[in-house]
Amino acid sequence: PDSDPDPQPETDVDYYAEISTTTPYNQNFDAIGTAQIANLPIGWKLEKRLDAPRTLGTFAEASKTTEQLGGNNLASNTKNGTYNFGAGVAGQATDRAIGGVSTGIAGGTRCINIYTKIKNTGNENIDSLSITYDIEKYRKGLNAAGFRMQLYYSTDGTNWTSAGNNFLTSFPADNATEGYATAPGEMVHVTAKLNTGIAKDGFLYLAWNSSVISGAD
Repeated sequence: PDSDPDPQPETDVDYYAEISTTTPYNQNFDAIGTAQIANLPIGWKLEKRLDAPRTLGTFAEASKTTEQLGGNNLASNTKNGTYNFGAGVAGQATDRAIGGVSTGIAGGTRCINIYTKIKNTGNENIDSLSITYDIEKYRKGLNAAGFRMQLYYSTDGTNWTSAGNNFLTSFPADNATEGYATAPGEMVHVTAKLNTGIAKDGFLYLAWNSSVISGAD
């Protein structure tokens, strides 16, 4: 026959970041470049949820690419969804970040999830994790409830547990819905211990949920 066989479904068997008791894992996102549709580093995925804020999906169903491009001066009517952000001019800045824009518009993005899958490739069990990251804010929002970024963890990429208040970053409502002349407009550094380990050859999934603090929008 001259037709191609049915494509095999995509799997994430070998799609993970590596860590051990002797080798820490570090990741910035500068290597994804300045494309609107950018490929994420190995082990990372993004998801926009249309159903509800503060809602997590599954690692398997999330995307390995971004949808939009952003940086300085994000307009109030900018597209919602997942983003490749540049710290400066959107299509030129070499300092990159991943995330997204949510909205209260009907049928739009209610929250953004950033996922990573980590494998312990060392020779010993990992008893706990010291996690450090920066939350960068690229756009203001008028929603009176304010906004938050909460970290979750999972052993299967489907069932999630909150990492607690040490991994919760909150922002109050702004006086406008608009971008920053110089992005990002705010940055919060987070570093804390997660009392969850990874067995030798085992996996751990992390998920950052970016959402309004309360309410349905």
